[in-house]
Amino acid sequence: MKIGVIMDDLRELNLKNDSTLRIAGALSANGHEVAFIDYAKITLSTTLTAMCYTFNIEDCLMGNEIHIKYFKTDLSKYDVILIRKDPPFDMKYVTLTYLLDLISEDTLVLNPAAAIRAFPEKLSPLLFRNSTPDTIISADLDELVAFLQKHKKIVIKPMYQHGGRNVEKISYDEYNHKIKITAKISEFGHIIAQNFIKEVGDKRVIMLQGRIIGQFKRIPQDGEFRANIALGSSVARTDLTKKEQELCKTISNFLINNEIFLAGVDIAGEQLIEINITSPTGIVQLNKLYNASFEEDIALAIETKFHSWYKPATK
Repeated sequence: MKIGVIMDDLRELNLKNDSTLRIAGALSANGHEVAFIDYAKITLSTTLTAMCYTFNIEDCLMGNEIHIKYFKTDLSKYDVILIRKDPPFDMKYVTLTYLLDLISEDTLVLNPAAAIRAFPEKLSPLLFRNSTPDTIISADLDELVAFLQKHKKIVIKPMYQHGGRNVEKISYDEYNHKIKITAKISEFGHIIAQNFIKEVGDKRVIMLQGRIIGQFKRIPQDGEFRANIALGSSVARTDLTKKEQELCKTISNFLINNEIFLAGVDIAGEQLIEINITSPTGIVQLNKLYNASFEEDIALAIETKFHSWYKPATK
């Protein structure tokens, strides 16, 4: 297969924890042609083209010097395109999904561009309101202050960022709570507010085609409530409670029905926080905790998915 991978700038990746390169490396090891697509240089004319590049993935992961080869190609010539670009989920990202929709009859796009657009990771949990913390989305200061007064302590966060960026815990007894909320509204418009969950850390559940392939607990650093790995949290093996297992079964149906191939589900205090589908991570952590190579499972699933999807008349 010819596989194109859309990811962030190679120079900005944390090679130690990057899931994308490991998935790409597993596909390359299986004999597939893997190239990386510069999403900033995607152009729609008579066809959808982009500047792409290749390099030795194994050398890159080992920290060795790499030689990059660039070329321009028609994106519909790829059998599979993996969307692995991190948020922010802004209009640039939305535009990317619309452009990829145009080749979805010729190329298998994972996760589907339409699903990424329809189910932002901080909004999609609200489809399961009985399983989420009390939540409001608003740009109205009075509404947000009233919500804070009700719960005494809340978490506020922008709707379309990732990695714990601009996520803040606020208490009603803070003298400047209105100033903090106003600042977030001024910067982001509508924000999400949720009642604060006291449990330390959260659980990341990796789901592949609606099936759990592994999970781990994320433990924040001392003095920090955010459990994002990007902020230095540690990880540990964990089991899912019966309630969490039932929640994942419900989410599984949602993922399957919307053809979402790979997802990272975040659970805190047995409540659903996020469903990450733009570029779910955690493969490196799973590998270390369980002495496995989960990227190989994902690569095999991509191969199987393509062969069940492939329609010879369209290629």
